[in-house]
Amino acid sequence: MKKTILIALTALAAIALLVPAGSAMAQASDTATANATATIVSPIAIQSDFDLAFSDIVAGAAAGTVVVSTGGTRTVGAGLAGLNPGNARAAQFTITGTPSRQFGIVLPTSTTINRVGGGSMTVDAFTSSLGLTATIGGTGSSVLKVGATLNVGANQTAGDYTGTFDVTVTYN
Repeated sequence: MKKTILIALTALAAIALLVPAGSAMAQASDTATANATATIVSPIAIQSDFDLAFSDIVAGAAAGTVVVSTGGTRTVGAGLAGLNPGNARAAQFTITGTPSRQFGIVLPTSTTINRVGGGSMTVDAFTSSLGLTATIGGTGSSVLKVGATLNVGANQTAGDYTGTFDVTVTYN
């Protein structure tokens, strides 16, 4: 009987050495899974709707400034006279893209407008009705108005002055 018990215990010990002990065994490798995601958004675009207009100004013996606000209000500085105030307006742009996406606005530092035959004036101090960061509206568009300051020289030559300026919008 002792021999049978000894054989049984020896067999159990041999089986224990061959069978892994579950949590007592270390793993040599493991695998995890992750998702890959992407969101495609509509391109951001900007379109000019209305030009910036300072309207009619009478230059004087001293230099002065004319300011058009983002709301379209014109303020004529000392030494100048403003005519046809109803023709002054801020530039207007429509920005389109993915609704509720934030974007940045870059305004020019200054630009020059010129008269055919000679003469120029500087436009600077550009302002945005949306600040420099905004969010595209829920319909996929937003309206941006831009005002600025026109610097009129002393005895500025009469005539029509024109020039361009760029406004850039970029998703943040």
